[in-house]
Amino acid sequence: MLEALKKKLAIYQTRRLLRNRKSLEIPFNGFFRNTNSVLLIMPTDNKLFEDAYEIINFLLEQNKDLTVFLCEENLNYLTMRKHFKAFTYSEEDKSFIKLPSRNFLDKINRLSFDMVIDLNSDLELFLAISANFVNSKIRVGYVNEFSDMFYNFQIPKERNNEISQRNLLNSLKMF
Repeated sequence: MLEALKKKLAIYQTRRLLRNRKSLEIPFNGFFRNTNSVLLIMPTDNKLFEDAYEIINFLLEQNKDLTVFLCEENLNYLTMRKHFKAFTYSEEDKSFIKLPSRNFLDKINRLSFDMVIDLNSDLELFLAISANFVNSKIRVGYVNEFSDMFYNFQIPKERNNEISQRNLLNSLKMF
């Protein structure tokens, strides 16, 4: 019961935080090709985390300036870290209702990327809000109950995560 109440409070607070943020009309013609810097938000789920290596490799092959956003605990799992930058968060960066703290929002609001890609197939409010406070015109994420609030380019979520990630890669290749 307490978790359900926390989630409702977090959704309410999220709507309040994001209501003044303006979403710009973005022409998606060639948006990926014209992108230089990418913030890739890694999944919180361990299995999905490992599957994300394919997307990291693809972005590196495309010569994108890649920064990976992940939990401090998972930093050691990234074996190819010398090829990209890492930006970490910890539990201390979260509030009581698991939203980003004011200090953390101030910190990420200084970051600027051409594109933000959130690889979490299920809604992770902390990460979705973080994606919106980074200065970026294009925010990519998977379709979920609240994805319209967070992402201006949405990828359908499949039951099999490999298919979802392949859909993401194919979508990026098209643009």
